[in-house]
Amino acid sequence: MGLLDKWSKKKEQEQLEAVEKKATDVNVAEKPKAKKAATKKAAPAKKSDTKVTGIAYKTLVRPLVSEKATSLETQGKYVFVVHIDATKEEIKRSIEELYGVKPKRVRTMQFEGKRVRFGHRRGKRNDWKKAVVELPKGHTIHIHEGV
Repeated sequence: MGLLDKWSKKKEQEQLEAVEKKATDVNVAEKPKAKKAATKKAAPAKKSDTKVTGIAYKTLVRPLVSEKATSLETQGKYVFVVHIDATKEEIKRSIEELYGVKPKRVRTMQFEGKRVRFGHRRGKRNDWKKAVVELPKGHTIHIHEGV
């Protein structure tokens, strides 16, 4: 009896899957029509004057989060950790490309990595560079979005 039950259950299951598949195919066919109508009504996106080169993701490593950096944000100055070889002009271009605001001034500082120990082994953290980007009055950028 166990074998007969197994075969009959398989047939019933296949029939149920076929019915569900037909129902989902009908629903899927109806959805794209609604999306097409919505996309036609959407306004075209504005083209920006800046040229997207992809250099920003190599230049800007991450925003620096510290007490001093957050207090500088109230003055319109934003602090980033940047690539060690990045120049001020590259940093300006990267900020403009990512955030759409042309910086007023960029100041950079280089730091030597700290000497550290791992058990009996000695080592050194990587050298790094910090950039303080000053924006014109009235302009802000959201660097802590999604945090």
